Amino acid sequence: MNQVMTHIGLAFLFFLSSMPGNLAQSPAEMPGAKPVNPYAFDDIGGSPYLLDTFSLATIYGSNLTVYENILMNYNGKTQLLEVKLGNQTYELDPMKYLRAEIVTGRVDANGRPEKMILQRGVHKRFENGFVRVVYRGRRMILADQFKAKAEDTPTIQMEKRKEFTRFWRNHEYYLKHHTEIHPVVLDEKSIGKILGHRDEMAAFIREKGLDITRESDLSILLKWYEDKGFVR
Repeated sequence: MNQVMTHIGLAFLFFLSSMPGNLAQSPAEMPGAKPVNPYAFDDIGGSPYLLDTFSLATIYGSNLTVYENILMNYNGKTQLLEVKLGNQTYELDPMKYLRAEIVTGRVDANGRPEKMILQRGVHKRFENGFVRVVYRGRRMILADQFKAKAEDTPTIQMEKRKEFTRFWRNHEYYLKHHTEIHPVVLDEKSIGKILGHRDEMAAFIREKGLDITRESDLSILLKWYEDKGFVR
């Protein structure tokens, strides 16, 4: 039953995202919001966050409520969405939210206004965690699972070996086709191994001057695969 409701919710969100106009609510407080300790990572170097700063987002609740103009970021250490409400930062219960969108001001591979999308329920591999949807086509999704891990790093200070703890940030990419999902590296070998048609792919990359280590160029390549009918 929960899976059915999730699929219905996701379909509704895709419908909403194509609609113009303002469906916004501006709540003083959001369901399942738990205050974050502002000093939790003070003794750790680096940042666990996906974005350099909290950015204005539209967030869709599991009950299909839409929250607009919410300052949001994603914590790769806790794997949770965080929002700023007033002077306090809160982490959100993932079961109460399905999706978050941030308009980037760019254009995507389909010529539409680009949005950074964080989505729950993309695949069971991610359980209830959110992943960033890099590309969503007719048959494929390229997802980025962002993680931040605190590790001890050796250093030399005043001729003495010491250690300090810092965050190491990592992006793990996955290509989903129907119900199948594959870890991928952003290069020709990895994509060609999964999707085939390597000679045609290489020719297209040369023709368009693509650098598929860049997400935007890889999205163009994945759209080409779908347009050519190589992915069904």
